[in-house]
Amino acid sequence: MNLRRLSTRTAGFDAKLAALTRYEAARDPKVERTVRRILADVKKRGDAAVRAYAKKFDGAAPREIKLTRELFSLVPRPQKYALLGAYHRIKMFHLRQLQKSWEFTDGHGTQLGQRVTRLGALGCTCPEAKLHTRRRCFMNAVPAKVAGVRELIMVSPNPNPLVLAAAVVAGVDRVIGIGGAQAVAALAYGTKSIPRVDKIVGRAMHTLLKRAPGVRRGRHRHDCRPLRDSCHRRWQRSPEWVAMDLFSQAEHDESAQAILLSPRKSYLDAVQACIARLLPGMKGGASLPRR
Repeated sequence: MNLRRLSTRTAGFDAKLAALTRYEAARDPKVERTVRRILADVKKRGDAAVRAYAKKFDGAAPREIKLTRELFSLVPRPQKYALLGAYHRIKMFHLRQLQKSWEFTDGHGTQLGQRVTRLGALGCTCPEAKLHTRRRCFMNAVPAKVAGVRELIMVSPNPNPLVLAAAVVAGVDRVIGIGGAQAVAALAYGTKSIPRVDKIVGRAMHTLLKRAPGVRRGRHRHDCRPLRDSCHRRWQRSPEWVAMDLFSQAEHDESAQAILLSPRKSYLDAVQACIARLLPGMKGGASLPRR
């Protein structure tokens, strides 16, 4: 983890902050051109192009992975409890977000209302079988199932047993072993073996794909938790909670950023101390550089 500290009182703060959060400037034109070429090729040639790119980038032909309850039974008991606990917590939250259709007739006789309809099919990208991928599966699949999506298709090039167990728990309908731009293109445009979906969610190559024609995506989501004396005293008493939340945001992928804002230098010092203490004990953790 690369930890940086910026202060509004130092010279050049605005420029440093702009450089830190300028995602578009870091985009590689060569990669973008490659992605666009893959999208166009899959749209034109369908499965033939998908198989070619899967063999080139994933090292294997696309395959459908059958989801069975036995996949869940294969994981160790502590991980079963963790998966079930996470599933129920996420589901209970999103059940409270459900919207319903309604209508009424006003005093002028005009009929007004809101019609809420479910999507027919949703594509979910889980690009790599890393530690956080099972959480990504839950956060994409569970809200969709709560909302009543008819079919949920997850694409992942090399899902490990724990990710597949998470897919079983979350209610994913189909898992297709494919990744990268070719997977998103197949979901967006449809092929003979992979159906076109109504929307694609997930972080896979989101920046590069957001201008692709015909690709319907979920919206970007930014997690913001302002720390204020009046409303968040528990957070201010617990820098460790904030440190763990920063970890949870930073683990999304290698390019993810977790930014903490606070008017108190002492509080930032406390959170940084918690990060330095907790990080070495985490999987893949390492000592933080001093800056």
